[in-house]
Amino acid sequence: MHASIIDMTLRLPVDAALLDELRTDFLPRAAQHPGFRGFQYVLAEQGRAVGILWYEQPTDLDAITQLVGTWFQDHITPRLVGPETVVRGRVVVNMTPPHPATAETVKFSG
Repeated sequence: MHASIIDMTLRLPVDAALLDELRTDFLPRAAQHPGFRGFQYVLAEQGRAVGILWYEQPTDLDAITQLVGTWFQDHITPRLVGPETVVRGRVVVNMTPPHPATAETVKFSG
């Protein structure tokens, strides 16, 4: 598996419409590619955000990019304070729990 990680700073206040656009427009397009493995968008303090796109092979990123077209330039770039930083590479360590704990399944004693 591989990942493309984009570190960026968005103008404040962060536009809530962006999250809807990610869910309803970007993700359906990216998910059309069979090499697409997932996506997370982390919104931190002061407009800092990190987008993580997971894909199977390095060539999948190019194909996914073609599917989403100019989405990033059209939807993200106008909201940026400055240039973003992009890191791409092979995932060498990954751990996903088999059954994530939720508030309904975790019992607390006290």
